[in-house]
Amino acid sequence: MPIIKTIQKQCDFAKHSQACYHYYSAIQNDARMSSVYTCRDNNKRVNGVKTRDWRIQHAKKGWEDYLPKSYMFHDSKEPKKLACERDEWPPGYFNPPNANRPGVVAPQLVRYIPSGENGGAAQQWTSFCDLEDGGLGNGQIRKAIGARKKPPPGKKFGDINEELVRLIRPGKEKVNKGKDGKETTTTEFDAQFTRAVYEITFDKHFARFPSKENDWGLRDNPCWPKDIVPNDPGWVLLTDDAFYKTAGPLELVAELQAQKALYKLAAPKDMVQRADIRQGLNPPSKRPFDLTEDGGLAIRGVNSSRRLTHEELQRDIQIIPCADNTCSQERKLLHDDEEGLIIPGTTISPPTLPSINIDSTPTIVPRANLEIRTNTRTPLSPELPAATKNSSSHGTLRNRRVL
Repeated sequence: MPIIKTIQKQCDFAKHSQACYHYYSAIQNDARMSSVYTCRDNNKRVNGVKTRDWRIQHAKKGWEDYLPKSYMFHDSKEPKKLACERDEWPPGYFNPPNANRPGVVAPQLVRYIPSGENGGAAQQWTSFCDLEDGGLGNGQIRKAIGARKKPPPGKKFGDINEELVRLIRPGKEKVNKGKDGKETTTTEFDAQFTRAVYEITFDKHFARFPSKENDWGLRDNPCWPKDIVPNDPGWVLLTDDAFYKTAGPLELVAELQAQKALYKLAAPKDMVQRADIRQGLNPPSKRPFDLTEDGGLAIRGVNSSRRLTHEELQRDIQIIPCADNTCSQERKLLHDDEEGLIIPGTTISPPTLPSINIDSTPTIVPRANLEIRTNTRTPLSPELPAATKNSSSHGTLRNRRVL
């Protein structure tokens, strides 16, 4: 007869923050998840398929190149080399026995997190049922467990573990004769045994306690390659995670639905180029287009330039009036894949010039991040010539289309 005993284990945010963030988020956001798991007889880890699925959904090439090489691991005084692992909830230790059989999918959620936090948090349930449960194949019989290589004083391995099992009364004896002729007598007993229940708990007073407001700790995860996917901290999750339905405004949700389909392949060249720029590996050119002497616009090629066509001007260029001569506020509105040029003047209207190709082959506007520069000497742009006349109004040309 089992005696149910619930044993609580608190997840240590201070030591294993990303693991604890993951478990708490999974329990709060998926009705299939639980904070409570009961030992079964012969409780052993059963690998599911979700960690495998995560790797299928996330190619390494290009994406993981933008993970940091090291990070500060909690109380460590020196940066720790970053290695990331797929952490699952519930643990494989509490998966049902048939979790990896064909046609059976045990519900699990996965988050890519630092390996030290994954392994550290797992110590909570490692050998839990062997240590706390008196069921068959668990702690019913004394045995070596992990670092426990010797039995307690006065005990021996192979004996009934009376800490987890209480024999009530003996039953019938059975005598079995082996092939060698030796007889073995077995006595059945009525007994009570401990049926252990694992329950994970969380310290809700932790300063960075996970919530929807802080994206459940996703943005604090060093295993998020944010230079290549700055808009998607959910990259560390399965691509069918519920996060992708609640990631933000509808526009962002739609954007991520399309973007996450790319993760299973090598990172696209344009995303790699932008990631390199964010890391300072491939600084963008300073001025991809220039003003002509007659006030028109030209795209600079490798050896020459050409004027923008009337169609390109109407389709790709937006003129934004600036509040000051540095266009400081307007520059903040530019996206990573937009290019800008500051034009001095009191009156600005869209140029309407005929198409005159100077290059023998037209130069396409490159997809890049460009720094906006003023026409005066400032700490931002010391290499520019000084302005030849004062002006109270400036305009920013904004390339609206990525070709």
